[in-house]
Amino acid sequence: MIKTFATLLALIGLLFATWWMGSEYVVLGQPLPITKTVIWNANDPLEGVLYYELGLDDEPRLIIKPLPLQTTLQGPVTFQTAGIHVIKVRATNDWGTSADATLTVTVAVPSPPTGIMIQ
Repeated sequence: MIKTFATLLALIGLLFATWWMGSEYVVLGQPLPITKTVIWNANDPLEGVLYYELGLDDEPRLIIKPLPLQTTLQGPVTFQTAGIHVIKVRATNDWGTSADATLTVTVAVPSPPTGIMIQ
């Protein structure tokens, strides 16, 4: 019973945090560099997507080819610095046309200490 209640509270907190931050995510409390896994839904097979490109900011993009009937895909991104970063996923089809989806991520650093003095 307590475990169920704790799980429910954690879920409510997660939903509130997602609502509060909108489509931007914040990465806190981890040393850099840090690698995270990006997960996205595959396009409908009728769209003829040959491959996806996953990139962070202006870095070269990683090419990920979907398997038949694959519904989700994933790939790694590595944050080297704190600040605002943009993750881009591009779907390219048989005809060479493409479309980007983006996600903004803020890698946060702690505020500097205050009240420093010497005695």
